[in-house]
Amino acid sequence: MSRAAPYFHDGRYATLAAALSDRASAMAPTARLPADDLDALLAYLATL
Repeated sequence: MSRAAPYFHDGRYATLAAALSDRASAMAPTARLPADDLDALLAYLATL
């Protein structure tokens, strides 16, 4: 998954972290995660 950049259907995010951190995106609930939880989510997604 980490080699699938850019992200979203229109390629607006260069990184997965940017996609998950943008409060204006459809992924907005993940943007409210504490930094440690977001890091853990990114680490998990990198294993897929």
